[in-house]
Amino acid sequence: CQSDLFDLTVAGARTRPDAAMAYAACVNAETGNYRDGNYGAGTGATVGKWLGAAGYMKSGLGIYAVQLGALQVAAIVSVNALGDIINYDDGHIMAGLLNADKTGFADTCDAMYQTVEQTRELWGSHPDPEIASHTNTTISCILTNARLDKCQCNKLAAIANDGYARGIRPVHTSADGDSIFVMASGEVEVGFDAVAALACECMARAINRSASEAKPAYGLLSAQSFR
Repeated sequence: CQSDLFDLTVAGARTRPDAAMAYAACVNAETGNYRDGNYGAGTGATVGKWLGAAGYMKSGLGIYAVQLGALQVAAIVSVNALGDIINYDDGHIMAGLLNADKTGFADTCDAMYQTVEQTRELWGSHPDPEIASHTNTTISCILTNARLDKCQCNKLAAIANDGYARGIRPVHTSADGDSIFVMASGEVEVGFDAVAALACECMARAINRSASEAKPAYGLLSAQSFR
């Protein structure tokens, strides 16, 4: 089982890991070297792609975790979305489609709305249909020590899409291949709905961290460029 994130618009398409790098990655996994931002699956992640490469911004990998009593819930996410990353607390755009002079944001929804009468067929309004339809994926996992059966894990993954909606706008477009996985260790017996509500908040805040911790790279601005 796998999910993959397409980032070859900013990286070398012919660069591939070898066996030695895979072994080193397994060794390093024991050292607690996790970092948000331009690392792991977030290395080449970008957002704000409705108008093509000129409007991209750098995003990355984010994690957010909480503990309530014995219950632990975390979300880890790599955001490579068509849309904009939205601040969970106040709703402002953190990263996304840039305006023409790259001094601020154009707002992907506004840019879409301007083309609404042109969309007579799939991607009919997009300036680069090939790029738009293949380069967007947000991949994440909810991790918890709650005791959940298989059906509850499936339900939790579905509900966690609400966290996507709180952190990405627009979300789940026809050009986004979004996936959410759930891992539950089964150590704590708690109410399912409380776990689900907490998972949604963790997801939205992890998405925000994927923007706030990303550094400018590949000639692209990031949220840090506007601080």
